[in-house]
Amino acid sequence: MTGKIDFEEVVEEAVLRSPNSGFSETVQRVSIRTDPLTGDRCRINIQRAQRPKQVPQRLSVLEEIVERSRERCFFCPENLPSMTPKFAGDMPERIVVGQSTVFPNLYPFSPHHAVATVSTQHFLSPRQISSEMIRDCLEASLRYLRMVLEADPVARWWQISWNYLPPAAASILHPHMQVLADHHPTQAVAKAIDASRRYFERYGTSYWHDLIEEEERLGKRIIASLGKITWLA
Repeated sequence: MTGKIDFEEVVEEAVLRSPNSGFSETVQRVSIRTDPLTGDRCRINIQRAQRPKQVPQRLSVLEEIVERSRERCFFCPENLPSMTPKFAGDMPERIVVGQSTVFPNLYPFSPHHAVATVSTQHFLSPRQISSEMIRDCLEASLRYLRMVLEADPVARWWQISWNYLPPAAASILHPHMQVLADHHPTQAVAKAIDASRRYFERYGTSYWHDLIEEEERLGKRIIASLGKITWLA
C-alpha cells in the first residue's frame, strides 16, 4: 500500500506560561492532519479535552431545558400521533420498529426527508441510549429509504445523520435522527466521490478498500469491522 495513501501530519508547538503549572513554561502539541483523499485539513490538540466547562451550581441548564421542552414535545408518544406529519401516497402513514417511529420532516431539505425517533423517552443521557434503540432506529430508517427508492429510483443518495443535545446544535431535545434520500449527493459526498474516481483512474483500485487495508496494517485508528462495515476514528 505504500505510495498510494499517505497520512500526512504536521506537528506544531504552542508555548505558554500556564496558571495550571504555576506560570512556568509549558508546551502543547497541535497536530495538523490532511485527509489523504480530499486534502481537507483538521487540527487536533488533545489537551483541549481538559478545558473547563462551566455549569451553574443551581439546577443545570440541561435539566431546565429537559423540563421545559417535555410538555409540548412533538416526538413523545402522547403527542406524536397528532403533532407530526404522515407520509403521503402509497407509503404507510408512519413506520414503527421497536421504540423508533419514522415520519416526514415538517420542514424538509429534500423531497424525501424523514425524522426517526430513537426512543419513546423524552431525554436520555448518551450512556442510556442502548444498542437496541440504535439498531431499531436504523432498521426503521432503512425501511423508509428502501420504500423511497422503490417509488423513486433516482433518489439513490441516502443519508442518516444524528446530532444529539444542545452542544451538537440539536433543535429538539428528544433523541432523533434525520433520514434523507435525494437525487443529488451532498457537497461533501460529491467531493469524496470525485476524489475517489480520480484515485481509481490513477491506481486502478478502490480508495476505500485501500484505506481499510492500510488502517488495518497501521492499527492506529481502526475500531472494528463487521461484514461490509468498518469503523474508523
